Amino acid sequence: MTIAWIALVPFGIFVSRYYKETYSKVFFLQEFWWYTIHVLTFILAAVFNVGGIYAIEIKRTEPLNLLDRKQLIHAAMGAASILIFTFHLLLGVFRLKSPKRRRIQIFLHWFFGIFNYLAARKKKF
Repeated sequence: MTIAWIALVPFGIFVSRYYKETYSKVFFLQEFWWYTIHVLTFILAAVFNVGGIYAIEIKRTEPLNLLDRKQLIHAAMGAASILIFTFHLLLGVFRLKSPKRRRIQIFLHWFFGIFNYLAARKKKF
């Protein structure tokens, strides 16, 4: 999960933010190259998230202690972060046709992406 949130997500955000207009006629896998890299990094981040959850469950020796405040907050923030991340991915996949609705979708995609990234990086309680 560390690789996903510290390396892949920022790289995907960076590529989509700063290279959208640069080399806009270069295609990779029948899409703009920045879009393909953006999508692939986020799919890879999702795979790393699932792998992290799997690794945590394999290595867990005790059940989650719901009385420990730090464990509970970490688990709740992690679950919320992954749910928002999933919603964020789905929001990016399904493109709306109406220009007005598309602007709203683009804003929500940006908002949930930035919010999720900042919430996932904040680990001190």
